[in-house]
Amino acid sequence: MRLCIITLCLIASISAAAEDFKVGILGFNLTSPSTASLAGIVSPNDYSQLDTTRLDIPQTVEFHGHRLTVTAIGSQALGFVQADTIVLPPTITALEDVAFSSNRKLRVINLPEGLKTIGRMCFASCDNLEEITFPCSLTTIDESAFVAAGLREVHLPEGLTSVSSNAFDNCPKLTKVKIPASVKTIQRGAFQMCNALTTVIIEGPLESIEPYAFGFCENLKEVTFGGPVGTLSGFNNCNSLERIVLPEGTRLVGNEAFEGCQALKEVVLPPSVYRLFPYSFNNCTSLTSLELPFGLRQLESSTISYCTQLEELTLNAQLLAIGSEALNGCKALRRIIVRSPEPPTFQSVYFTQDINDLFDRAELIVPQGSKEAYANANFWKNFKHVSEQQMERDYYAVTVNADPEGTVVLNGITLVHGETTCAVKAGEQLTFQIVPDSLHTAGTVMLSPATAIGSTEPTDLTSRVSDNRLTLAPLTKDSYIHFQFKTATVNLDILQNEGGLVRLAVPIHQSHAFSIIEETGWRLNSVTINGDDYTERCRSGLCVTPVISEDAVIRMAFEADPTGISRPEAEGVRLLGTSEGITISQTTAGETVRIYAIDGRLLQSLQGTGSPLSVALPQGAVYVVKTQDRTFKIRL
Repeated sequence: MRLCIITLCLIASISAAAEDFKVGILGFNLTSPSTASLAGIVSPNDYSQLDTTRLDIPQTVEFHGHRLTVTAIGSQALGFVQADTIVLPPTITALEDVAFSSNRKLRVINLPEGLKTIGRMCFASCDNLEEITFPCSLTTIDESAFVAAGLREVHLPEGLTSVSSNAFDNCPKLTKVKIPASVKTIQRGAFQMCNALTTVIIEGPLESIEPYAFGFCENLKEVTFGGPVGTLSGFNNCNSLERIVLPEGTRLVGNEAFEGCQALKEVVLPPSVYRLFPYSFNNCTSLTSLELPFGLRQLESSTISYCTQLEELTLNAQLLAIGSEALNGCKALRRIIVRSPEPPTFQSVYFTQDINDLFDRAELIVPQGSKEAYANANFWKNFKHVSEQQMERDYYAVTVNADPEGTVVLNGITLVHGETTCAVKAGEQLTFQIVPDSLHTAGTVMLSPATAIGSTEPTDLTSRVSDNRLTLAPLTKDSYIHFQFKTATVNLDILQNEGGLVRLAVPIHQSHAFSIIEETGWRLNSVTINGDDYTERCRSGLCVTPVISEDAVIRMAFEADPTGISRPEAEGVRLLGTSEGITISQTTAGETVRIYAIDGRLLQSLQGTGSPLSVALPQGAVYVVKTQDRTFKIRL
């Protein structure tokens, strides 16, 4: 006890003295009774003692006779240290906010394996820091961590999940960025204004690239995607970018995504894109042709406005509406191909001079047999040059409605809950993988024509689902499929003393309650669930099972009750049913135990030993067990 008191007092005294202490020229802060963080050079006079070539940070330091592990570089610790090489110990797990900020001499620093966090503006304005290797342990690069640093290449480590806002903003020497598949979000302004940046490699799918993530990277020429992007923005004013191919599975192209990319000549949009936000391709002055993606339902205002060299525009078959200013400033547009037999709605009855000029200048090409419909439709009827053309369907739309108890994967693409419309190539087989959550299984699957939902009887495809997979032949029309889920169940068997068992289908991964009602002259002796004794939990007559995650069997033994006390006794012989037979416990040594079939035949006679007796018996039958003064019955 005395030793413990001494130790506690020592720790208390260290904690109370949590202030800077000096080891050589370096100052430290206590962060715990066993750890410290580097606070920096203790005083300006100490800079004269510093080797301007190299600074080694110690792994441990001594304070009041205790050795402390150095685990962090504190805020503003080394911003003005005039050493071109800083060596960190392997114990460092955090570089705090502005730890090295404005250190203009720093050229080389090792980031040790074990480092987890790089704080805000940690290396801001370290303009001579040209190379850095990120450890695999790193989980966080905070906002503006390397703003205006001198890095030439950035290869982020696998395991990082997000690139924070402005993390590498305005790095003037940065030429190449490689982003691993673990990253899911590139936040706002992460690499903006990196004017030397030419190449971006994104190795995996992303949830989002936020606005201005790569904005104003004037020399960016090549962007490679390793998978779909849920919402893609962030490449505005990249004036050297000539071609962009968005990956299949990308859903949204955000506000100003490619606005002002004045060298952009070719854009390939996958059919999965269902929305182009306003200004997403505004002022792309080198773009000469554009085909809207199959999944798009509306061409919003200013989406492609002031694309002054745009000559040919193809409107997809799913398009329903065009915003009033969508085509403003497209003064070179001479050919519009519309794939929909139903004229899309133009959302204004008033036309700008640009639109009026378009009516006189441009050729309108519509599907075979739909010229009359366009001739009677607002906006379209004003075109002077209209022709028809046979147009084959490249894609069909399948709208998948998945209930919230699971997900559906279509041809390798995971769909969100609710309704999702996907483009499927004409002639392509459809393979659905149904993925219920842990409480449900696949339910009914119903197919309807997309144009006749509610007006025709849907086709039940449930019987065609095998091992949670459904395969359909290529579509010949747009379709709607509803996937439902049902509660997953397991069998809960309750063995009765007479007349067989009761089998209940009960929800999986839940507890279940049941009442035990004894017959006159009998009282409960024991309850087992999958062989485990639950008798003590059932003495009130109400029994609650454990969480049932697989088929379970409840076995109950009853005892003749001449006393009329209808409850199990805590003392005395206990009869437990198992999947192998019965176990008889709490007998006395030498006591005779007889086991009978329900028809009275003696099956076995045993002598008690004081230890439990295990007797193997066939399942599916009722047995009567008699001891010296008690009678039991049980069904196995």
